[in-house]
Amino acid sequence: MIILLIRKIIGIVSALLNYKSLTPGTKEYGRAFEQFILQECWAYRHYSRKDFPLSFWRTTNGAEVDLILGEADAAIEIKASDRVGEKTRGLHLFQQENKVKKSYIVCRESLPRAVSPQITILPWQIFCEKLWAGEII
Repeated sequence: MIILLIRKIIGIVSALLNYKSLTPGTKEYGRAFEQFILQECWAYRHYSRKDFPLSFWRTTNGAEVDLILGEADAAIEIKASDRVGEKTRGLHLFQQENKVKKSYIVCRESLPRAVSPQITILPWQIFCEKLWAGEII
């Protein structure tokens, strides 16, 4: 039910922004994918009745982390790509400044893998399963 609601929200936002289609590889698709993951985290926070902050992090030089869950319980970079490179600058900088428990890149890859001992790439489906199982935060 949550996924259907989130898809409707993304559809409404896309219509309001006059997106004609959401084709993988486009800026619009990337924004919609990011919004989907953010909404899933918000829904988990609400339905689990866990009162943790949702925030983001950005340096003055433009390095960023898309989503911080809790007080640095999880740092999440969201990529709409089906093949994520090793670019983890934002996550590495965040880890240097904060004592983060877990760091993830959530994407459309088919299999999970480790980029480093501190950063795990998770397909979005596995991320959502782990989130709702209470394994992310």
